[in-house]
Amino acid sequence: MIKPTPALINDFDAIADALAAEDCGDVLLPAERFLLAQVPAGVRRALDVGCGDGMLTRALAGRGISTLGLDVSPGMIALARDRSRDLPLAEFQVHDLTVGGPPAQAAFDLVISAAVAHHVPLEGFVAFVRAALAPGGTALIQDLTTRRGPRYAPWNTAAVAARALRRAFRPSRSSSRLDVLYARHGAGEECLQHGGVREAYRTLLPGVRVYLHLEWRYTVVWHAPGA
Repeated sequence: MIKPTPALINDFDAIADALAAEDCGDVLLPAERFLLAQVPAGVRRALDVGCGDGMLTRALAGRGISTLGLDVSPGMIALARDRSRDLPLAEFQVHDLTVGGPPAQAAFDLVISAAVAHHVPLEGFVAFVRAALAPGGTALIQDLTTRRGPRYAPWNTAAVAARALRRAFRPSRSSSRLDVLYARHGAGEECLQHGGVREAYRTLLPGVRVYLHLEWRYTVVWHAPGA
């Protein structure tokens, strides 16, 4: 796997600073709500890979699931800890997932990750997730997709309209400053092509289920073999 560059870490430290200035609470995107809806019953220990400011970690801890959030950005981890002070089941660590594999206390019932997989080679990322899972555990991976070409024009038009409608009637966790930082960070990023997601994961996670979302995301659901 490719080690995160200082520029990547600096990007997310800057985004963490901007998020710290916002006070909009945890606002889940439709795809993130879908992701959390896939959490199976009976999960007791979870790992949130690339937790950012800890929103998904808090959602799981609020359900009574002991959850460890990992992120390469010290700024994000500091923000996550600050925003999760009232949740004793939420724990956070600065962790470079490209070095040394999962944390020592691996074997989690659930490994969840959102908007991380495109930052590192997919094969290595999936290997990290699998290594962290307990036998019979569940992996939930959500990431961004690219939709280029005329055949995706209806999808993209509908997605732009849905995003505008959502922002008009619901609180947003974004601001003009955050939009600029995310745009700068995302310049030149390569994500999986919308139509190639299933093929990319099929050999890495046999039996995987893949869901494609309107707003440029996909969700992968995979259950590890039992003991």
